[in-house]
Amino acid sequence: TRLGVLRGDFGRSFFAQRPVLDMVLERIPATFELGFTALLVGLILGVPIGVFSAVRRGGIFDNFSRVMAVLFNAIPIFWLGLILILIFGSSLHVLPMGSRCAPTLTGDCPPLYQRLNYLLLPMLVLAAGGVAGYSRYMRTSMLDVIGQDYIKLAQAKGLRMRAVWFKHAARNAMIPLATFLGPAITGLLGGAA
Repeated sequence: TRLGVLRGDFGRSFFAQRPVLDMVLERIPATFELGFTALLVGLILGVPIGVFSAVRRGGIFDNFSRVMAVLFNAIPIFWLGLILILIFGSSLHVLPMGSRCAPTLTGDCPPLYQRLNYLLLPMLVLAAGGVAGYSRYMRTSMLDVIGQDYIKLAQAKGLRMRAVWFKHAARNAMIPLATFLGPAITGLLGGAA
């Protein structure tokens, strides 16, 4: 019926001849696993890159990271994934080219730490856009914070530059990043399904 979707009835798959909702629910653990690790890696790499780019504004690292951020934002994820599969899976035979884990007799996947090689390639592809976006966003926010009076005061007090950057400036520059995370989480889960 027309109201079936509102009640959670998505119908049956034409090809698998199974309820669509069951097929979606089977893939939710893998989606969370991939989306969460990609978000975590994106933040772990993107935030420090943005901080160092802002601190070394106009330098080689800043220019290189900005060019790479634009490049990785411009490359479609599906194309990057195919290229990395060709390089690391087909040519070098370093990483597996598909699936979530090696086939087992029971059909279950082993724990995450035993199958990191299966997660590495899709996680890097999905995190590439996040690293690019977070680094650009963090750089802009950090440049805004670096010009504030309390940062100049901390420098005038003789604090080490690392303490000024990470303890004072980066903490305050990350506040706007929190508003960026809400849509990023939903985007990753929707894009990784």
